[in-house]
Amino acid sequence: YSLAVSDDGKDIAIGAIGSDFTGLNNGKVYLYRYNFDSENPLFELQQELYSPKGQQNEYFGYSLDFSKNKLAIMSTNGDNIAEMTFDSNLTQFDNSATAFRDRVVDNGQVYIFENYNDTWIYAEKMRYLRDTSKALFPSVKIVDNHIIVGQPGSMFTNSLGLDTNVGFVVDFRAQKN
Repeated sequence: YSLAVSDDGKDIAIGAIGSDFTGLNNGKVYLYRYNFDSENPLFELQQELYSPKGQQNEYFGYSLDFSKNKLAIMSTNGDNIAEMTFDSNLTQFDNSATAFRDRVVDNGQVYIFENYNDTWIYAEKMRYLRDTSKALFPSVKIVDNHIIVGQPGSMFTNSLGLDTNVGFVVDFRAQKN
């Protein structure tokens, strides 16, 4: 499991990557809010979050982090599908029935949820093309508009075809996804 506490200490997120509620090992995140109004103040379950993709073995909730009204949730096995466009989407083939897609399997996702009127809603997905399946303990950190993915121990195949143990840090601040 993973755990994150909001900046103000009012919210706690707990990732349960082995949850099978929406698919085998799809994962989910439990959100608890501190109830100041009760006679016995405590954290109460506020909401459960599920992966927008709902893929099996996605491990949604592997790593979590809060920043202000945002919650970053990493899944280590989510697939990325990039759709190819030509000349700013002006050229169409067979009345747009054919699409060219590149599927990168099990490389992971970072989903951003935002708190709106005390409800966490899905805002966007950050795509990265580094394979997290071979990383040792990948993690996500969010600070203001910086969303940082650390992938220590990731394997990289160099120009000689040899696997090299390296680490990657991806900062989405400068990238548009």
